[in-house]
Amino acid sequence: MKEIRDCNGHLTCMGDEDTGQIQFRYKEFEADFTLDVGKTLHVKRKGTSTQIYRTPSRKFKIVSIRNKVQEGRGKPKLKKHREKKMKNIEK
Repeated sequence: MKEIRDCNGHLTCMGDEDTGQIQFRYKEFEADFTLDVGKTLHVKRKGTSTQIYRTPSRKFKIVSIRNKVQEGRGKPKLKKHREKKMKNIEK
């Protein structure tokens, strides 16, 4: 089994390239399954999105990116902008 890690270095799952077997464990959730040739597994957690693709040569191709984190809470800026526009129109 080979360790599959995301772009932050966190262990995403374990995988066997020869058989396509994937072992996924996160907190209390566990899953063991086989990833067929040409299929993709998407894993989102800890602020990253990781895609594991099994190539026709039976190897894993891993692409991992950081998700955008929305800063702050409350109304989005676009909505505030619309509210200001509406106030200007009413005047």
